[in-house]
Amino acid sequence: MTLRLRQIVNSISNTVNPNIIVTLQISAGYTIGAGQRQQPVYNPAITGLGQVQALDGSDLKQIENLNIQGTLRALYMYGNLAGVMRTDSKGGDIVTIKSGRSKTVTVPVTVSQTGVISVPHGLGVTPDQVKILATGPGALWQPVAADAVNVYIQASDIGVSGIITAISNGVPQNRKVPQLLAGTWLVEKVLESWSDWTKVVIRKQ
Repeated sequence: MTLRLRQIVNSISNTVNPNIIVTLQISAGYTIGAGQRQQPVYNPAITGLGQVQALDGSDLKQIENLNIQGTLRALYMYGNLAGVMRTDSKGGDIVTIKSGRSKTVTVPVTVSQTGVISVPHGLGVTPDQVKILATGPGALWQPVAADAVNVYIQASDIGVSGIITAISNGVPQNRKVPQLLAGTWLVEKVLESWSDWTKVVIRKQ
């Protein structure tokens, strides 16, 4: 499919399947975190336009030998997103799709061990804001940034209790995003790449 033809197709499909705002994080490898565990590192997030579609027969044929399980979709990325997507991507890149509404999750916690503790927040996306409040003696703080699964905290003493509030800001343009699409997706394969758009297979995390 030529670049011009894709532009025409998008202008038509956008009326029934609107372009949405997506955020792309390109993998930069790993670093060694607490407990000598590998923690993924990403280049600064880039936000731009994308369109999610079901996989067609040609897409399925390209991935039939990859043994990819789970919820899969095709994602067209436009403009600046297409410019940074690597055609030889070896995996690890993350796409985040936020719904049109903000969401706040509150998680009570009592620290039972020393060091950095992982606390699942349940948002499904990386929080835009994290607030940590100690509710008794002692102190709680956030030693490293939260990710799409956990908020990471540390305490002055074992037994310190507190409340973690994780907030995801809504994206007004994504007000029609179905709940199934909202969340974090892993880029599994680059299917097509042109100067102004790139098509990839994404898998729901």
